[in-house]
Amino acid sequence: MLAFLQRSVRHNFGYKLLCLFFALALHFYTAGLISARPPHILILPLTVRNLPPNLILDDKALPSVTLTLDGPPDDISRLTDTTVTAWVDLSHARAGQTPPLTVHLAGLPANVSAERDPRPIALLLQPRRRRQLPISAADIGIAPAAYAFTPPVTTPREAVITGTREAVNSVVRLVAQADPDQTAGAVDDDFTIVALDATGSPVGDVTVTPPTAHVRMELARALSRKTLIVSANVKGMLPAPYRFGNIEVAPATVVAEGRPEQLAPIGTLTTQPIDVSGATADVARRVQPLVPPGVTLSPRGPITVTVHVIAPPAPPTAPAISPAAPLPTVPEATKP
Repeated sequence: MLAFLQRSVRHNFGYKLLCLFFALALHFYTAGLISARPPHILILPLTVRNLPPNLILDDKALPSVTLTLDGPPDDISRLTDTTVTAWVDLSHARAGQTPPLTVHLAGLPANVSAERDPRPIALLLQPRRRRQLPISAADIGIAPAAYAFTPPVTTPREAVITGTREAVNSVVRLVAQADPDQTAGAVDDDFTIVALDATGSPVGDVTVTPPTAHVRMELARALSRKTLIVSANVKGMLPAPYRFGNIEVAPATVVAEGRPEQLAPIGTLTTQPIDVSGATADVARRVQPLVPPGVTLSPRGPITVTVHVIAPPAPPTAPAISPAAPLPTVPEATKP
């Protein structure tokens, strides 16, 4: 048996040594290729979980996480930034700079290891601010010729903005904004609410709740304007011998706005009646103008009418008569 083994080993011994040499060379060559293979790098956006509702984190300040992967090449090649997630837990966070947080990985196969950079990370959290502002409508569209939009009605009338103190304080108004090309004729649709600063530029670092508002605007015939003279409607008689003086009206003219066919027949605007019966002195009254339906005035409000009453002249007074001078007395000695 021993002789058989010796003959088997010696048979083609040179070829066997050559095969062993090539096997070792191939092993070391492939091992060198594996060790020289560049590492697989995967860059992931960092996400947060369990952020307290009273805090806010600027998404633009979130860093990315670089993973250096090691494992079977086939498994690594199937990993992307959509299959693997890097996240930190903020359930115990408070306002200000957080302590170093551990970066967790989700979606990584068990046979693949990853070296994270950065490994721990610190984030800056700010208190969440909240404001409630009214919603206006703008850039809704262009009305057809001879027509105009009625005042817009927005639903809801107000929205809430949240964000950092600086961002929330920079918002001056909320606008339900639409592309004029998207509207034609009457408006009855939902539009995105945009937060604007004092220069009219959008403020992107706030959240608007709700994000849209319903805007309704009807089309009506365009209104015309006409300047009208105000005429005081004075009634009643003055007792004799009193007589009327000047009648002052303030304002003397108003601007009327309405449809052209409504304003055409109107030349003057009269006031409510002012009764001056029996007056012996000036009469001043604040009365409303008589406005036709569908017509509005500028300025609005009552009209002040002053009726001057002229009193009769006072009767002439008789001239004063001075007493007669006494006659001179004649001395007794001069008498005959």
